[in-house]
Order: sequence, then C-alpha cells, then structure tokens
Amino acid sequence: MIKQAVERGGYFPAADVVSRHRPSHPQRTIRLERAPEHPPQPTNEKRPTTPPMPGRGITASFHAISGPVIDVNLSALSSNYHFLRTMLGRTELAAVIKADAYGLGMVHIAETLYRQGCRIFMVAQPEEGACLRRAMGKRRAAIYVLNGLSLCSPADFAAYDLIPVISNRRDAEIWAGHDRRIRPAAIQLETGLNRLGFKPEEALRLIEDADIRNGLDVRFWMSHLACAEVPGSDFNLMQLQNFRQALASLPDAAASLANSAGTFLGRDYHFDLVRTGSALYGVNPRPGQANPMREVVRMRAPILQVNDTPAGAGIGYGLTVRLERPSRIAVIAAGYADGYMRSLSNRAEVAIGRHRAPVVGRVSMDVIMADVTDIPDHLLRPGKMADLIGGNVPLEEVADWADTAPFEILTGIGKRSRIIYTGEG
Repeated sequence: MIKQAVERGGYFPAADVVSRHRPSHPQRTIRLERAPEHPPQPTNEKRPTTPPMPGRGITASFHAISGPVIDVNLSALSSNYHFLRTMLGRTELAAVIKADAYGLGMVHIAETLYRQGCRIFMVAQPEEGACLRRAMGKRRAAIYVLNGLSLCSPADFAAYDLIPVISNRRDAEIWAGHDRRIRPAAIQLETGLNRLGFKPEEALRLIEDADIRNGLDVRFWMSHLACAEVPGSDFNLMQLQNFRQALASLPDAAASLANSAGTFLGRDYHFDLVRTGSALYGVNPRPGQANPMREVVRMRAPILQVNDTPAGAGIGYGLTVRLERPSRIAVIAAGYADGYMRSLSNRAEVAIGRHRAPVVGRVSMDVIMADVTDIPDHLLRPGKMADLIGGNVPLEEVADWADTAPFEILTGIGKRSRIIYTGEG
C-alpha cells in the first residue's frame, strides 16, 4: 500500500484551476484536485531503515570526492522549462518526473519547476506520487500516476490526492466506485503504440456505462506517440488522425498526445497539454539535429591512479584489449554500479580537461580504465576529475556508444553518485 512507502502524516492541499485552449476544439479545462478531507494519520508502526546513499543525507564526515559526481544545473533546467513554455503558447506543460526525475532527484527537480510555474506533475508509480505529495507540503499541484491504480488501494490514492491515468476497465470501475464520490482521472487511449490504453471503441463503451460515467471526472484524454523522435515518420500522422477520430466520438474533455519529442512536431500535436520529461533534462528531442535544450546533467569521476603499462599488456577483466604501444592507463572511480554501462567497454571516451581518452578494457563494477598516453602529465594527478557524461562528452554520444537511448543513461547514473545541484532554479 502507498501508505507503507512514505512517512505518514501531513496535509496536502491541492491546486488551482488551469484553463488551456486546444486547436480546432472549444476551450478545455484541466483542473487540479482539492486536498483530501482525511489526510493519512501518523502511526507507531516500526519500519526497517537502510543507510542513506552518499550525497543523499549521509552523516559521516566524508568530505572528499571519492566516486562519481552528478552535477545538475537547475538554471539550465529552468531555462529549458521556459523555452518549452514559449513554444506552447496557451497549451499547458506537465513535467514528467518519474523514476526519481530520470535519476536526478525528484524532489529537487519538482521544487525547481514549481518555482518556475509548473503545476502539473506526472510519475509512473503510486509510491512516487505519494512521496512527491509529502514533499510538496502545502504547495498546490496536480500529480498524475501514469501506471494507474497499479493494484493499490483507491483509498490511498485519495488520501495522497493522486490522480490515476486509467488504461483498463478494472481501474475505471474501482476508481469510479470509490466512496461514492466523483473522482478525477485521465483516460489513456490506444492509437498505435500498443502498450497501455483503451481502443477508442472500448473507451466509448466505458463511458456509456452510467456507473463509471457518473463516478469519473475525466480531466483529459491522452495517448502516446510511438515514433515522435522521427519527425518524418508517417506513423506520427496516423496516430494524430487516430487520436482526433477517437476524440470526436468521446465526451468533451481536454486532450494530450505529445511527449518531449512530440512537442517539436508542431502545434497540431500540442492539444491542451504536453507531457515533457527528457527535454527538460537536456536530452535532444530532435536526434540528428542541433539540440535546442541546455545541458542539465554532467557526470564526473576522479582519477584514482595512473599506471605505466608496457606494450602487449592486457587491460581489465577478460583482457579484452591488449596495448599496441607502451601506454599510460588512468583508473577512474566509476563503474556499472554507478550506471556507467558495461556496454561502454572499449567503445566510449572520457574527457580530462579538453582532451579525449578512450575507455580500454571492460567497465567493471567500481572503476573504468582510460588510455591517457596522449594527455599532458599535469592533468593526470590523482583526484583530477574526468568527464564521463556531459561536459566535453555529450550525453547523446554516450548513448550511441552504449547502443541505447539518452534517458536510459540518465535513469541509471544517480544510484550511488553524489548529486550536486548548481545554479538558481
């Protein structure tokens, strides 16, 4: 249950009414939910505790940087938010902060965006929503849970003032029937991604059920694009048409189709609300083109030592590479336990100052090795920081080397790294 995931207690007021216009449709209203009348009460239940991770509240006096550091530029985050807001005109922007805000610290990110005017937040799991509501205190905001009720108690959702995105009839029946009150919800439509959501005819049958129709306050209809990162894809247009056709047959409410990349497909895709996550955090929403977003995230790690290594020597587990010349090999304090993916072995590069150096050998749990033979000696002292992601090694390059998406890189790097928030947000 959600209550078991966060500290009990607290009163969580809600948010204002936000009105936005949808192209080719009358003005829609996306309302934010009021405070629960009966907030969760404290209990004496004892729960196991675990030691905090470095950079997340540790009390021991470790002041030196002994492992990776994640720099999160809150000024850049705020700049990205306002850039997107300018693009949208009267369309509302919801911040997607699931997975601990893509690994960057959900509370810090949400507080920063709230100060910039964001009032709608989206998480994936109910526990995330409950923790966010607890952290927000008396600040008024709507929190949508993309995975719906997720087998959780509707009473918990109501207690923490969470709004489910409903994608199946079971959730709709449970939420509409809870405590005989009209409950806010978003309803997800399936338009081609074939993941979560109702087919349009299923959504229509759902709304024709009087018990469900009278128990739900549909804040908006939503769907999700499958190929938004490919602007020329015909599938984008097909999904747009499918979504419009579905809306035409459904009761009038606000609508949301675009994610970060979809925001850049044009106003036809904006409707009343866009849901932006990765673009806020600096990920390029237009792969292959210049990135319009400011860099938010930079991962650095210190050099532990530098070894003079003869030609022919193997490096790292499995000796997957042998040196063709006498080389200097820097051992750097980051590994796959820090989210620096093992697939980067013998493929990635790091930067020390403005100098690039190839990663050699397998990425291990706690360290990587880089061939720094061609880097000036004065830059190679122990403790010197190397850019692993961001800075002089763009995130998109790292993702290409790992054969993955930039957001997978982001969600993995904050597990035990020290996070340092910089700039004014």
